[in-house]
Amino acid sequence: MKNENLEQWLPCHSYCQMNGAAAAVLSFKNTTVVLNGPSWCSLVVERELMSCNRTLQHRLYCSHVEQADLLFGTGDRIREILDVQKQENPDTGLLAVLTSCSVGLIGDDVSGIVSTLERPYPVIALDTGGLTGLFEEGYQTAMTAIIDKMDLQKCAERHSKRVNLLGYCSYYPDSSGDLAELKRLLAEAGFEVGVCPGEQGLDMKELQNIPLAALNIVLAPELGLQTAKRLKEKTGQDYAVLPIPYGLKQTMDWVQKIGENLSVMPDLKKLEQEACVVRENVGEEVDALKRMIANLTFKQAILALPYTQAKALADALQHEILEVENIIYQIQGNYMGEDGRQNHDNCGPLHPKAPDESDTRLPFDIRLLFGTFADRVRTGGYAHTIYFNMYKADGLLRRKYRTFAGIEGWGCLIHEIVEQTLTLYFIREERRPSL
Repeated sequence: MKNENLEQWLPCHSYCQMNGAAAAVLSFKNTTVVLNGPSWCSLVVERELMSCNRTLQHRLYCSHVEQADLLFGTGDRIREILDVQKQENPDTGLLAVLTSCSVGLIGDDVSGIVSTLERPYPVIALDTGGLTGLFEEGYQTAMTAIIDKMDLQKCAERHSKRVNLLGYCSYYPDSSGDLAELKRLLAEAGFEVGVCPGEQGLDMKELQNIPLAALNIVLAPELGLQTAKRLKEKTGQDYAVLPIPYGLKQTMDWVQKIGENLSVMPDLKKLEQEACVVRENVGEEVDALKRMIANLTFKQAILALPYTQAKALADALQHEILEVENIIYQIQGNYMGEDGRQNHDNCGPLHPKAPDESDTRLPFDIRLLFGTFADRVRTGGYAHTIYFNMYKADGLLRRKYRTFAGIEGWGCLIHEIVEQTLTLYFIREERRPSL
């Protein structure tokens, strides 16, 4: 029996700020991170990052802070590990020293210590303790610090149809597929994609091309709004907050709004044709499903996701084809929109009573869950819940370019919902006592 009153006291609903900062730095090619804190804090960060990309462990190190260091300071630890790093990896593109909660509390001047050390590569030192922020804050802080290290100048001649994509994180599940779909949509509409900070393996030299774009698109304010504002100060570039689109209507509106911000008319002919085909195919699949399961309903969707992603996905689930009745927001991170208030419209109970599978007259209620494996275990109701891992990868074995975003992604999502619904239905029918 789940006790909802105690759920707010569970150990962890989100991910540490140090984790987010490390993910941002390590997304760039040839960068190194030193976690300045105790071994166990660093181990948690390492395990979470390795669940997404195991190759990152060869660029992630720890200062192994001990009890005495918390009394007398971590300066000697930092100098020692950075000296070894300089000898072994002199060609590092950038090194980041990320401080944990415990070291941050003793007031060590890590930035001052680092500034006294001569290095042939840029070094940044950031306070990334979990007491002052979560994954998203750490990601933005690190990405903005990296931008500040680059000597970016205003560009006299920007490319009128070129855009940069900010607020992208390769640490999220399906991120590669989402980015590929967004780039495809932009190319089909006649736009040019410039730089996407956060894209895995990006060379830091590519950041010098940021000023060439006429517009910076913020895909997730939680991850990219701070960077967009800093670029506005440094390069004078305008930005537009246009979250990753889900569903056909959102996708077409997304492309149209980019054109409006650039004062350029997008070429929508091919995209409209694609959307029309997907709309027809999706409609046929869902209609066939409802004919087979006459009492099928999609009453509830639980979105354990960052705010912007949750709101965009909720809109598509409620207003396109599935018409999900109730949305429950289990927002990951501290960001709650520009007004700072979470929208609780159409919320139902987190753990509704399981349907009586023996009575065919009752609706066959399907619940959708988007989040992590921990959310899946916490929520329960496996017999009538369809789960999608959309926040922090559950494992390493994944389709590289799966996406639920854009036109192709919407068709993919609906198809998977149909397939999983059929599986749950057949399992129920097989278990039903024969008369």
